[in-house]
Amino acid sequence: MHPLILNTGLTGAASVMGLAATIFLIGLLVQREAIGSLAHERAQRARAALWVAIVPLVGVFALVVATRIASALAG
Repeated sequence: MHPLILNTGLTGAASVMGLAATIFLIGLLVQREAIGSLAHERAQRARAALWVAIVPLVGVFALVVATRIASALAG
C-alpha cells in the first residue's frame, strides 16, 4: 500500500492525530460561518472567540501538510 495511506507504528498515531485535528478544524470553521449569519452581539463575540482555537489548528494543519509533502518527496 502507499505510505501516505497506510502507516505503522508511531507514524500511524501521528496520522490519526493529524486527521483528528483537520476534522476538528473543519468543524470549527463551519461553526464560525454558521454563527456569522446571526446578528446578535453574543453570537458575534462567540464567532470572534472561535479564533482562539482556529489559529493554532491552522498551524497544525500546515505542519501536517508540510510533513506529508516532505515524506512524499523523500520517497
